[in-house]
Amino acid sequence: MFRMYFSNLELKGVKFWNANMKQSNFKQSNLSKSKLQGSNISDSQFNQAIFIGAQLQGVNLNNAKINNSDFRGVDMQTVEFMDGEAINSDMKSINFTGANLENADFSGSNLSNVNFNKIDLSRVIFKDILFCGKRVVRKISNSSF
Repeated sequence: MFRMYFSNLELKGVKFWNANMKQSNFKQSNLSKSKLQGSNISDSQFNQAIFIGAQLQGVNLNNAKINNSDFRGVDMQTVEFMDGEAINSDMKSINFTGANLENADFSGSNLSNVNFNKIDLSRVIFKDILFCGKRVVRKISNSSF
């Protein structure tokens, strides 16, 4: 059950700083170049959403479902993405510096050129991912690339 529906909307460049958008549905919405710093978007769904170049620093995305979406070049420094899913999504060139990705699942996603600086990846799921231009089919355990 969602509290807010942002489905099928053109929201390029929108600014929602420190907003509470918990349990929202962003299915097939375009939030490219949006600025959502410090917002709570936990327990939300982003199916077939477009967030190219968005600013999501410090955003709470815990338990979020990002499936078949385009998150290329998103700045996700210090984001909280515990127990989140980013399945079959394009996450090329994301900056995850200092993010909390505990129990996050990136199965089937493109993680080329992603910055994982200052992150404990020991409990992150990487299965059938594109990493550094090469497809990794087996599950990577204990973050051993």
